[in-house]
Amino acid sequence: MLAGRITDGGHAASGQGALAASHDMTRRVGIQAEISGFSRNDAQPGAMFALGAATYQLNRRLVLDCGVRFGLSHDAPRNGFFAGMTVGIADLYIHRH
Repeated sequence: MLAGRITDGGHAASGQGALAASHDMTRRVGIQAEISGFSRNDAQPGAMFALGAATYQLNRRLVLDCGVRFGLSHDAPRNGFFAGMTVGIADLYIHRH
């Protein structure tokens, strides 16, 4: 990950990773869970998070999600709320009937 600097030129680099799982509850509603984190650099400390989300598929290409995120490490923010959307632009899978 590259993070730009506000006060100095250049950027700060760190690594990040995530492990996620999802489950469809109905045709349109699903849940997701994730553990993620990023390493420290000279601009910020590293952090680990746990995340839980609910999803709703509006149509074939648009999925809305919202949930909560909890900090697992000492320097991570304790909790937070998020919302977002995923827009599908291509179907790369081969469908066999």
